[in-house]
Amino acid sequence: GRRAPPARHRALSALARRATWSAPHLCTEFRRFFGVPIISYVQQLRMSQAAYLLRDHNRRIGEIAVQVGYPDLYTFSRMFKRRFAISPRDFRQRSTHTPAA
Repeated sequence: GRRAPPARHRALSALARRATWSAPHLCTEFRRFFGVPIISYVQQLRMSQAAYLLRDHNRRIGEIAVQVGYPDLYTFSRMFKRRFAISPRDFRQRSTHTPAA
């Protein structure tokens, strides 16, 4: 049978519907207005949120990966390292701040 589209495609389609545009038109207009592709912008937001959450040493890295929208720890770690040039675990070890619960 046919596989369901990835979550990011479903999310993009839902966002486009809310804007009453097609997904391609939303992508074009977003890039024109903000200067970056919408997917890059969303990934940047997810990574920023992950970096903040990693400062809480009481949370498991796998939980953070799921919370910021990655399907598994491997994918999250690969994307995090691509963005920050350091693994989530090493980033956490260098972080000294633990946010209050």
